[in-house]
Amino acid sequence: MSVTEIEDAVVSNLGLLRKDWADTTINVSEDRLKTLCTELREKIFVIPAHFASNKGLGKSAENAIKKYQEFLLFSAVEVRNEEDVREYNNKLKNKAINKAVLITGSDNPSNRDEAQHSIEGFGKMFTWIKLSTLSFEGLRQVFIDPEHRCINWLSLQKIGVQFDPNETTYNYISGIAFEGISHMTKMNMRFSPNLNCIVGGRGTGKSTIVDAINYGVCNEHDLSKCRLLEKTLTKDAKISTYFNFGSNKPYVIKASRKGKQIVTDVEDNNGSVENPPEFKIDFYGQKEIFNLIDEDDNIANQTMSPLVKMIDDKVSADMYSYSDEIDSAILNMQKYSDEFKSNRKKIKEFPTIKAEIEKADTILKKFKASGIEESRKDFENIDNKIKNVEKSFASELNAVTVAVASFEEQNRGLDNQMEALDISVENAIELEVIEKLKSINQSLIEILNHKKESVETLKREYEISTTYEKREEIHRKYLNALDEVKNTGGEDINAIQDQLQKNKKRYDDLMSLQNEQGNIEKKIEESIDNFIDKRIELSKKRQAVIDNLKLENISIKVIPLGHLARWKANLQKEFGKEGTFDNDFQNLADKVLSKDNSWEQYRAFLKFMLITDSGNIEKFLNCSTDTRFAKLWTDKYNNDTLSSMIKVLPEDKLQIKIIDENGEIDINEGSPGQKSAAILAFILNSGENPLIIDQPEDDLDNSLIYSLVVKSIRKMKSKRQIIIVTHNPNIPVLGDAEGIIVLERNNQGKVTFRKGKKAGCIEEKLIREGICEIMEGGEDAFRKRERKYQYN
Repeated sequence: MSVTEIEDAVVSNLGLLRKDWADTTINVSEDRLKTLCTELREKIFVIPAHFASNKGLGKSAENAIKKYQEFLLFSAVEVRNEEDVREYNNKLKNKAINKAVLITGSDNPSNRDEAQHSIEGFGKMFTWIKLSTLSFEGLRQVFIDPEHRCINWLSLQKIGVQFDPNETTYNYISGIAFEGISHMTKMNMRFSPNLNCIVGGRGTGKSTIVDAINYGVCNEHDLSKCRLLEKTLTKDAKISTYFNFGSNKPYVIKASRKGKQIVTDVEDNNGSVENPPEFKIDFYGQKEIFNLIDEDDNIANQTMSPLVKMIDDKVSADMYSYSDEIDSAILNMQKYSDEFKSNRKKIKEFPTIKAEIEKADTILKKFKASGIEESRKDFENIDNKIKNVEKSFASELNAVTVAVASFEEQNRGLDNQMEALDISVENAIELEVIEKLKSINQSLIEILNHKKESVETLKREYEISTTYEKREEIHRKYLNALDEVKNTGGEDINAIQDQLQKNKKRYDDLMSLQNEQGNIEKKIEESIDNFIDKRIELSKKRQAVIDNLKLENISIKVIPLGHLARWKANLQKEFGKEGTFDNDFQNLADKVLSKDNSWEQYRAFLKFMLITDSGNIEKFLNCSTDTRFAKLWTDKYNNDTLSSMIKVLPEDKLQIKIIDENGEIDINEGSPGQKSAAILAFILNSGENPLIIDQPEDDLDNSLIYSLVVKSIRKMKSKRQIIIVTHNPNIPVLGDAEGIIVLERNNQGKVTFRKGKKAGCIEEKLIREGICEIMEGGEDAFRKRERKYQYN
């Protein structure tokens, strides 16, 4: 209604003449007021101003306030402070007033007295409201759904008065422009940072648009993976995707077709960007959400559980440290295992070494009995004595030779110095000194040469002494004794004795290794414990991530190392036996990954693979198996590759339950629609990147769309951008989408915006009509919304 209509149709009809409007002593007929409020119910909002002030409605008796409730409901109530809020809550508790939206307006309070009006107070207090068009219907939607559309001044005091809901801190796609898609007109779309819904009849290009976004942000380059775009993108097609890192860092990704590939160029406000950042989005095409459950066991298509991966992606930075610690723990296990196996291989030499020692001992005993030992020792003693004396002669002669060479070198140097000096009176002293130094050196050379001759004479005398003769005699005696024992097997006594010493040392070393094996085995057990501890820490981190999501109507529990199906399949793949020996591998998985959360059997299995001396899996299982299955393990052992199997890690299992008034339903026991609804709720709550989903309702249980999906959308749309292609009106309507894009085909059969309207919200007539015309059950969705969020 216009101001004039309000004055004429309301105020004047109440019997208030214009001259009396400022007179607070003038009363109006209660019956007339009641009649007018009933007649204008759909055209007016009734908002009690300054509710708890002296003349405010809140100060009236409760019975007086209740009388209004007989013929009108308040759309909102103006409150100025916490006292006003308490007054309103008391009246609401006593059912004197209906539940309404609390708003705050300045009412031009004076700096001296809040009850007085003044120009300086204009705009001092205010309420943020969100609507797409400033209209009666837009404001009605604010009052229907204030949770996401209204922030009053009192709330701003708590979150900060500088808070601006128009500022976006998370990443979002602000728009996409494209041309050259064969079945679509040239289009330029803009998206809200919050919830966007793309709606339209069958064949109106909805899926094409989200696929274009996926390729436009470089999420995918290979067109052969998207038949829709491959068929519809012309060779001259262009896609420009506008990606914002918060409100202040915009980029545009320009994509074009090159054969079977999409090539891109990135620009920011300064022009082309050589090394652009990664434009991360979470994209789910048709059926992908439902397939997440079916693919959870499929190791061929998913290297890790896709459900677990969604959790890890939420804290990808933390995952690096967990991964590094787990990898380090695995390397430690393998290092100690390699050491243990190497020692065990060496220890197997014990019997051979012991036999060789005993054989050598037998031979040496025969040698000793023949007297050869004493002869050998006598010969060695005198031979060593002679060698020591000869060594002394050699040392002395070498020292003399070196000294003579040194003095001769010095004299050559002195000669060079003399040649450099002129024979003159000035150089006479220097020449004399050099001559004397040469003379001294020459004297020393002569003395040393004399020493050399004396040492050589002494050496010749020693070589013809009786000591040499005695050595020859003892040597002959030793050779004779050796001839006598040639048939004992000890022809080379020295080699036998040398080998005996080596074997004894080897025996001692092996004994040390054998004693050390116990310590290494303990280190292996400790390294296994450390690995499992690190692995369980990762599971606890994942659970903490889930707990922080504060999910409603859905329970998700991480079962550490609990994904038996994936572990079994990965073991089969490692052995190259996919799909075979299913029962044996299943029995192994059931035994190793028991459900007692102690992981003792898994520890024992790791130890078996790390230190088994046979690879006998039947011994570990304590039961018989298919002989061919058992051979797989012994072959791995014989190839020394069994310990590498510890890298086949059991994954966590997510236990997902849907919670309703009837209790809990395990997702694996639910219908396909229930499964999809639960997973979609999880997806909505488990990320920060822009989320794009194509027609999720195709697999959803309609009864859960509100309780699981819409509630999650409403909770998350202020924390991450959501773009959904949907046929279900409950998603844009109950989700209160900030951007609804309605598509249709024009007279030429090309996809375009319905009636030229690019985007809007549910308060806009063209948008409401589009939802009601195109989406099945559209009107019902609006009625359901007002039942869910009715305040007025």
